[in-house]
Amino acid sequence: MKKFLITAAVCALTAAAALTFAACGGDGNPPGSETYTFEAEYAVLPADGAGWSGGMGGVNPDIDGDFNASNGYFVVGMYKKGSTLTFNIEADKAVEDAKLVARFSNEDPAGLLNIDGKKSYTITPETYQIKVNGTALDYNDITFNNIKTTNKFMDYTIASGVSLKQGENVIELICNNDQSMGGTTLGTAPVVDCIKITTSAKLTWEPDESHLPE
Repeated sequence: MKKFLITAAVCALTAAAALTFAACGGDGNPPGSETYTFEAEYAVLPADGAGWSGGMGGVNPDIDGDFNASNGYFVVGMYKKGSTLTFNIEADKAVEDAKLVARFSNEDPAGLLNIDGKKSYTITPETYQIKVNGTALDYNDITFNNIKTTNKFMDYTIASGVSLKQGENVIELICNNDQSMGGTTLGTAPVVDCIKITTSAKLTWEPDESHLPE
């Protein structure tokens, strides 16, 4: 992977951006709930994957802000069946009120994306699994349209009323298909900026900052 310089400003924001939260109460969220943001670049990266032109991807910097990544980085290269991004998150109590949001986008660096003759594709609960403690969530199909070389990240609500247990919770984003998008890709998957969890439980984790390009 190419090395990139990290500016002093980005470095200063790293620790704060690893886990951010804000008090909630409206929008149907439980009273006293908070929204926690867990950045993909600090999660457990896939042990295997595939990129558009060789390699398996990893953490990319949003150098010019074209993707509008929430912490200036995102995870790419989950274009292979079984490629898994893992978040290990601690909850101070068991709850059944969690709302899970995933922040997704797409890349087509060489203009190779061409599924059914269109610059678009759809992920489903079967083709792209999102699991909480081993249980796959049932979410509405997500279609990405008008895909360009770079595309802004957007928030997608995956599920509400998600159960979390006291202690460690494992959240996995898994490419579960073998449909190539072109180039050397071996599966169809979005690029991942972060996940957001709104809940009345207090959530913590240990972000792994070693993945950031030097």
